[in-house]
Amino acid sequence: MEKDRHNVASVNPPTIFFIVSAPRSGSTMLADICDSGSNCTCEIEPLTKLVQEYPHELIEAIYKRSLKCTTPIYGQKDPSYYKHITWLYEAFNCKFIHLIRDREQVAQSIYNWQKFFTDGIRADSIQDARELWVCYNAKIVEQLIEVPKENHVRVELKLGLGLIDIINALKFLDIHYNNETVIRLFNSRINSPEQRDFV
Repeated sequence: MEKDRHNVASVNPPTIFFIVSAPRSGSTMLADICDSGSNCTCEIEPLTKLVQEYPHELIEAIYKRSLKCTTPIYGQKDPSYYKHITWLYEAFNCKFIHLIRDREQVAQSIYNWQKFFTDGIRADSIQDARELWVCYNAKIVEQLIEVPKENHVRVELKLGLGLIDIINALKFLDIHYNNETVIRLFNSRINSPEQRDFV
């Protein structure tokens, strides 16, 4: 779908949003769906190395990237942002999509994924992976309480369901989407070991 461009020199910066979730929750798939919209750019973890306890450099880098965006809506997905929601909202008056995938699916995915990588999130057991899911989502919910309800929406992916929630999130962000593209991306195993040719 061709992108709707706006003047990058405009005094009005794009609307900013963030996808927040536990790792292995389907955030890459959701970011690709958002990015497929004609009026939206959604980047996948472009600034992970800048995430710190207090992300001064991160905030500045996000702002600079948003100003270079040529679409009226700009987003990022990065599970590392889960502990910076309050700061992000205060800096950008932004919107959030809280993506929640079924706990058992996430736990299994985290535990299996580490077979292919030596860095990143680690879990010594399925139970450890379950606890990571709880930790991430509890921290996200705790911070979203401080964000106005009109600035965040929840998307739940459970056993292949969740397409309606995704469509509602696209409408929440005013993203111009194509139904066929959304369904195709939703049904793709984006960022899975199979899709990455690891198995």
